[in-house]
Amino acid sequence: MTNTVGCRRVDVHDRSINLSFPTLLFYPSQTPALELAFGPYTLDVAMDAELAPGKHPLVLISHGSGGSNLACRCYGLQLAKKGFVVALPEHPFNNRHNNDWEHSLENIINRPRHLSLIIDNLAGDSLFSNQLRVKKVAVIGHSVGGYTALALAGAEPDARPLLDLRINVDQTSHLPAQAIEVVSDQRIKALVLLDPDVSLFLAENALAQVQAAVLLRVAAGDDNALAITQTIARGLSNALLLNSKIVENASHYSFLSPFPEALKDRVGEASRDAEGFDRLNFHKTLHKEILDFLRGCL
Repeated sequence: MTNTVGCRRVDVHDRSINLSFPTLLFYPSQTPALELAFGPYTLDVAMDAELAPGKHPLVLISHGSGGSNLACRCYGLQLAKKGFVVALPEHPFNNRHNNDWEHSLENIINRPRHLSLIIDNLAGDSLFSNQLRVKKVAVIGHSVGGYTALALAGAEPDARPLLDLRINVDQTSHLPAQAIEVVSDQRIKALVLLDPDVSLFLAENALAQVQAAVLLRVAAGDDNALAITQTIARGLSNALLLNSKIVENASHYSFLSPFPEALKDRVGEASRDAEGFDRLNFHKTLHKEILDFLRGCL
């Protein structure tokens, strides 16, 4: 039987700082789907449906700074149809509704930790725990989501680049000019990095502890495309872990799911691509690359 996409909204609680953040779950189901509105988007999903039989690998998707989990919705939907359980958190205070933590120490520390809390939450959820593989988990990250994925997999961030930003003096003036301790998660075995922000991983050996397999796709239109690629290629202790490509004619936002026509004027730059670049067809190719990579790793 062909899978439909089940969908569930959950709130994950962080007791250490007493906040909860919303997470959208996509997963394989055999319940008929309906067209449902999620803000400006229409998704074919079965709300609160039962999980399809079988053991399912887990993938987390981390959106960029000031972004939305729905901006990466198509990755989650496609993977759910192929048997994956996919969690798409809205990172607290670093999303389109509230971006108070942008360029802050709180964001650097809490983003990766919140992904670990999602894994813990699902591992203890009676609706998922018996059918979920949580010993080998993957993270897909775009932009700062790429930072989040690397930090969770063992990369060691350095706060000094944040000191130079000086975006918010109250947030940045007291940052330590040294490595930041971010707790890694040994369950992370695969990373998909989409034009990742690697600015906090420029120190020597910052990526040396990353043992996850890495699929890296970088936009040729990014001024730092070559530097991003070289930072990761040189930083990983095992070059065989890396599958890397610079995507010709792509921009930083080309990795976001295509926007509905009615939304493009409001979204602006994030919806626009270079002349001749077909985001829809690009995503078809990218989804297959990601699926093949994750199947090989998980």
